[in-house]
Parts: sequence; structure tokens; C-alpha cells
Amino acid sequence: MTCIAAIEHDGRVWIGGDSLVSTSWGFSVIRAEPKVFKSGKELLIGTCDSARVPQILRYHLRPPAPSRGKHDPQTYIVAKLIPEIRKLLRQHGVNKVENRVEEMESQFLLGFRGRLFYVDEDYQVGSPSIGFHAIGAGAEVACGALYSTRKMRFTPRQRILAALTAAQHYVSSVRGPFTVLSVGGEDTKAKKKGKVK
Repeated sequence: MTCIAAIEHDGRVWIGGDSLVSTSWGFSVIRAEPKVFKSGKELLIGTCDSARVPQILRYHLRPPAPSRGKHDPQTYIVAKLIPEIRKLLRQHGVNKVENRVEEMESQFLLGFRGRLFYVDEDYQVGSPSIGFHAIGAGAEVACGALYSTRKMRFTPRQRILAALTAAQHYVSSVRGPFTVLSVGGEDTKAKKKGKVK
């Protein structure tokens, strides 16, 4: 189930997701709770798989304060944020341990200070070199759409919506409505006027 697609663009990260939650036997529900949400002022999260994990991240996560000038975005994510998330999910009983390996029943995308990261079940963190990524059942279709639109005159929002729409067309466990949010960077014109979006 699910498709979460994301793009890095001009110092911002855009993440979009669908709304379908389905079971292995085919029952599905369009949920009102979005799979893409902000945590604090600088962190954007998009999740797939477990429906419990995003609830914990949304309502209980307090992102640790980054040390300005000391941590690049990836160091912050790997060394400060992920240990906090791992501890939080363990406290709420959603981690599983098999063969002494601790994993969560989820994957997610993170946007932080203009950088896009993906986090797998074993908490390993990656950053796509091509500037976009997707996770969930519709990931392959979404990545194909993001690749094909990379040189077109689409806004980041339009590219993500095109990717999610393509995934919905080809993957039965992906359905709208779609949520698209962004974080990071500042609008230069707005900043000059004293207003930042």
C-alpha cells in the first residue's frame, strides 16, 4: 500500500503522499489522517507501511535541536534524529527484534534543510544522488514519472502530483486524495518584503 514521492528543489524539499490504507486481504480505507506531515519547523516526514508509526512520529516526536554550524543535514539525521526516533518507537512498542536485529514496520522520507533522505526498516539512512525518491507500493511507477519530468517545466508540486497520479493509475493500493507539503529554504522576494512563506 501507499506511495510517497519527494523532490529536492531550490533549497526546499517537497513530499507528497496518497491516502489509502489497505489490508493483505484487499479491504481498503481512505483515511483522513495524512501520511505527509511536518514535525517542528524544519522537518517534513512522509511514511508508508505501518499506520501506527506516523501517529507516533506526528504526536510524540520532538525533534532534537540541531547544532547550528556543527552538523550538516545528514549528520544531524543519522546521529541525532534517528536515535531519538528509534527510542520513541521502542517506547511505544512498534519495533520488532528478529535474530537480534531491531527493525520498525515502516519506511519514511525526510526533508530537512533542503536535503531529502530515506529511512529503511533497519534505520539506515540514504540520500538520493538524483534529487528525488519514492517509497511504498507505487514507488517504481512514481520514480519513473519523476525521472521523466525532471527536465520539463513543471513545478515540484506538479511533478509530485504527476508521479502520484501515475502510481494510482497502475497500482491498486494507491489512491488519492493526495497531500503535498514542502519545507526548507526561503522565498527571496518574500524575505525582502519581510515575509517568509
